[in-house]
Amino acid sequence: MGKEQEGEETQSRRCNLMAEVARRRKAQLGLRGKKSGRSRAIYDIPEHLKLTIAVIAERENLSNSGAAALLLAVGARRYTTGELAFDGAKTPVDHNRYTWVIDEHTVLRVLHGEPLVDAADGPFEPSNIAFGSIPESSALDSD
Repeated sequence: MGKEQEGEETQSRRCNLMAEVARRRKAQLGLRGKKSGRSRAIYDIPEHLKLTIAVIAERENLSNSGAAALLLAVGARRYTTGELAFDGAKTPVDHNRYTWVIDEHTVLRVLHGEPLVDAADGPFEPSNIAFGSIPESSALDSD
């Protein structure tokens, strides 16, 4: 057997091994997801918010996903009970699937506890959704 053929066989074995590892990993993730009742979700959020979630997770000795899930659950609960509304935070957008967005600047203002005002709907109060604040001494405030 020539060196070229050995190289091709080695490459083929490596590809098969990588594919098998990927299949096993996918199966593990799927099984874990089914057992825990969780699924993956991908959302575009400002980097600063992602880092804030990581700080909260570290302080509480949680996974980032666990902290994010709880923060989302609290927000969703407050929304469904009427304690939270998006009035004053939404910006109109010309899009075929939705008519409003909440831009990064608005998210960061809410994160920092700054009031938002919409002339039509009055003030949007970030305090309605505050879960506690990150102290100013935090590394996150070095933007």
